Amino acid sequence: LFGYLYENKDFYRKVIRLDESGAFFEHFRQLIIPAVTEQVKKVTGKVEMLDMYAGMSADFIVCTVRRWLLEKNCIEPEKFVYALRESTLRAMSFISGSDTEAVKL
Repeated sequence: LFGYLYENKDFYRKVIRLDESGAFFEHFRQLIIPAVTEQVKKVTGKVEMLDMYAGMSADFIVCTVRRWLLEKNCIEPEKFVYALRESTLRAMSFISGSDTEAVKL
């Protein structure tokens, strides 16, 4: 997915700039929520407030992807995915109060 977005970044930059309502990223958010929910459950081991943690994590991912695509010289997708995954897992652990040392990157 990120390789595709990177290869077509000029197109997606235009989409982002023209999408005043945020529909594109809301659709993207809805697509990733199931995977994010599973990761939150796996990382935190908590079911309590799972929807809130997953929503916050999805928002973080969506915002980060948007910023990445809009950067003039955005980094390669492999480096981006590693940084995104690492920071998202650490944020989930921090938010939920889980032990960040237990998070497998």
